[in-house]
Amino acid sequence: EEQQRQLEQEIDNIREGIEVILECAQHQKVIADDVLNLSKLDAQRIELVPVVFQPEKLIDKAVRMFRAMTIKKGLLTFGFYVMSPNELLPFPSRRAHGNEQHGMSPNGGEWIRADAERLKQVIINLLNNAVKFTDQGEVKIYLKYFKKQHGSGSLGERRITNMEISVEDSGAGMTEEEQKRLFGRFCQANREGATQYGGSGLGLAISKSIVELMGGKLHVMTQKGVGTKFTFKINCGHVSPEEIAMIVSEKSKNKAKKLLKTQENTLIAAASSPPTPTDANTTTNEAISDEGKTSNEENTKPAEKKVVLIVEDTSINQKVLSRAVGQAGYEYLIAGNGQEGMDMYIDSVKEGRKVSVILMDLEMPIMGGLESTELIRKWEKERGEGRVAIVGLSGNARDEQIRNALAAGMDDYVTKPYERQTILKKISQLA
Repeated sequence: EEQQRQLEQEIDNIREGIEVILECAQHQKVIADDVLNLSKLDAQRIELVPVVFQPEKLIDKAVRMFRAMTIKKGLLTFGFYVMSPNELLPFPSRRAHGNEQHGMSPNGGEWIRADAERLKQVIINLLNNAVKFTDQGEVKIYLKYFKKQHGSGSLGERRITNMEISVEDSGAGMTEEEQKRLFGRFCQANREGATQYGGSGLGLAISKSIVELMGGKLHVMTQKGVGTKFTFKINCGHVSPEEIAMIVSEKSKNKAKKLLKTQENTLIAAASSPPTPTDANTTTNEAISDEGKTSNEENTKPAEKKVVLIVEDTSINQKVLSRAVGQAGYEYLIAGNGQEGMDMYIDSVKEGRKVSVILMDLEMPIMGGLESTELIRKWEKERGEGRVAIVGLSGNARDEQIRNALAAGMDDYVTKPYERQTILKKISQLA
């Protein structure tokens, strides 16, 4: 039973790791798509690819991408609501949600025909801005379907013709002057926001063009200090009951095949796994070799608990790094930018909790890794404190960038994408 539990836990860990990899790949794809979409928009070469899908499921997946970030920021409400088409939603909509349906319908809701990937791109851009610029309060996404009668008499039916989506936040809001720059390319509403939150300034410009290609228009309602609400309506194609039945049947077959394959893999893993160790402090991940050394991640686990400070603004990268160092036996702290990381390190020193290594991303909002490192070194020198090891993390592999990192006071430098063993080896060498 214990062996089965460990196998299930290992499968869950692998599944979560794969999901993180997929999210990272999708994020990189969005960046690449933004650049490609600019050239396609200029050449008027973007073509919509309508497919059959359920918008509520698509929205739910987009919402889950930002769940960790909203929890970290402490937002009171983050979710989506399905509305009736005749219900008018005032701005700001600070009220209890009575008859609205929160989240997905039990069966995933309505089916429509539209370009799901383009729609998802717009939703992610709007949610990203809403969460990024909201430090307290709420972020909500609303969905409405609009139907028209098709046919007459008993054979008639009401078909979905349009769909409206709104993303509302209680964030910083904008002035009239800032709204004028809102949809410009490589442009942000204000300079302070660009400095604090980062971003390329392409998301809204591309979203506006995509919505227009889908037969709609992107509207904004905003008030400085109150919040912002983006709304758009797109055209939807009809999906027949026969098509829906065929898709549901095919998905059920694929789900059954995946479940059977998982069960087969579990049985194979159980049959080929080594005997369960009798020592309660030993896990199956630490199988001892003939020489008496651990065969997995040798020389990367600390003899005693040491603390690693992770300074990284991307939630997915935070998860990857924290999982790696945590599973290797280190304690860890997480900071979302250079300012927060410096403050956390100084507070830890003052409290007598020694930080052994800092993993410092270079490009972050509010304060970058280079400036944070320089200020940490200055503080250590003024206080006569020992020098903490700092490892720079960046996707920039140019020699000039590496020299700048070392000149700022970093002890080592790792380029992204990095391997887990590379990070653990650096920590082991410097801790």
